[in-house]
Amino acid sequence: MEYFNTKLVRLLKGYRLYDSAVWTNQASALVDKNEMVEVKHNLIVRRQKLRSRIEFNNKNIREHRNEIDRILKKQNIDTPEIRGIIDSIDQLRVG
Repeated sequence: MEYFNTKLVRLLKGYRLYDSAVWTNQASALVDKNEMVEVKHNLIVRRQKLRSRIEFNNKNIREHRNEIDRILKKQNIDTPEIRGIIDSIDQLRVG
């Protein structure tokens, strides 16, 4: 089994797949169209969940960022150090 898995990975690397080793667990999808549709569906669902989590996290970052701005404004605090930290958070969110 290991021999053929290695051979499969080597063959798929020839097609410049990003992660050819993943196909050793889903080899049937390479020859069965219905299995490939199932793999594709699972990947789409996974991508949607990831996008949802990213959007949720970005929303939390925005809300906390606005709360920090409100507190800083209320306390009349604005130092270069604090501004640098907030700017670095903004850059993370954009990237």
